[in-house]
Amino acid sequence: MSLLSNLIAELSALVERSRESRANLKGAADQLGRVYEKTRATTVGSASEQVTEGLGQLHGGIGKIEEAQRLLSAGDGKWQSYLAVLTSASGGGTVPSPRARPPLSGSGNGVPIRKPTHDEIRPPLPRRHRLARIDRKSRIRPDNTVILPGVDVEGDLDAIRTGKASWNDKTGRYELNGRIWGVHGNGTVFPVSGTGFEQLTREQFKALTELISADRPVGVWPRSHLKNPHISKSDWDRAAEVYQYHPRHNRGAP
Repeated sequence: MSLLSNLIAELSALVERSRESRANLKGAADQLGRVYEKTRATTVGSASEQVTEGLGQLHGGIGKIEEAQRLLSAGDGKWQSYLAVLTSASGGGTVPSPRARPPLSGSGNGVPIRKPTHDEIRPPLPRRHRLARIDRKSRIRPDNTVILPGVDVEGDLDAIRTGKASWNDKTGRYELNGRIWGVHGNGTVFPVSGTGFEQLTREQFKALTELISADRPVGVWPRSHLKNPHISKSDWDRAAEVYQYHPRHNRGAP
């Protein structure tokens, strides 16, 4: 295969990935739009600064996603022009149409999930999942999985990249060493469940960030303990179960 043919093939793949990213962004924008409208409808008449600020940030996020879509669309047009020139130079009569690939992550509409290539695999976000890196700035979601110290994350990632992990194309999950790993659309791996993983609710994870940030000994509650009405005593207790394995306490993994 000539250098020009290789270039055409690579550029075709780039156009394909751009289209896939645009589709993912559109889905995210639509979903955020529905959340925004629903939230605004349920908070009509509220004078809370937090509500107003939250709605403003959400609306701003939607705008950024739409701007990203426009940039990708503009780039797609330029790449198609480059493809036309290269194809003409190679003697071909038409621009190759990139073969559509299934998405890396599930879309919920029955589309099969594509197994990532080894170079697409990225490590999990440390501040989001690694106990030693979690703090008050960590992103909190309804479902949160914390990676305890002692888990060989790099070893698992290496096994995933080299094809030694079991892949489930229906769920988009890897299974190995008693753990289940998921993968986002951009190739970033995230912990799901299994040995060395702790699953926490939004409230439990919030309590955990408070415990870590307060830097108190195990068993000594921070000043914020039981001050937030949305975080129950059982939430704090569950967070404390995970907090005891923080590296600063030298407890190791269970």
